[in-house]
Amino acid sequence: MSALFGNNTDAQGQTQRAYRTVSEEYSKPDSCVATDKAIKSISDKIILERNKLLLNQYQNFYIQALESKKAEYKSLFAEYNCKEIIENIKLLETGIAQTKYAIKSEQQVIPKNEIDQKLYIAIGGIMVLVALYIVLNKK
Repeated sequence: MSALFGNNTDAQGQTQRAYRTVSEEYSKPDSCVATDKAIKSISDKIILERNKLLLNQYQNFYIQALESKKAEYKSLFAEYNCKEIIENIKLLETGIAQTKYAIKSEQQVIPKNEIDQKLYIAIGGIMVLVALYIVLNKK
């Protein structure tokens, strides 16, 4: 009977160590972007830990601690309305990227337009001179 109680105490100790380890690895994020990255990092870590071939009891507790921390961060994510904030950031970044692309495209077109403009000015000047020559020679 004492062996059962000993295992229970050992399991509690491993659980506490796992939660302590996870808390040390993942401090509370300070922004929505950091929370989003932490959730992604923890999800990746959970998958990695589950895919290990030799799962011992401690790793199971570690995965539970990771899942608990992930749930905590997801509630923070929802509490701070991070979905909208991150969507706004992505929209802003998309707008900036599109603006930069438009500027770059415009810069590539401007030299071609300047060449065409100078060509039209030169042709117009030649036409004025020819017309002037014709008018002056008719007298």
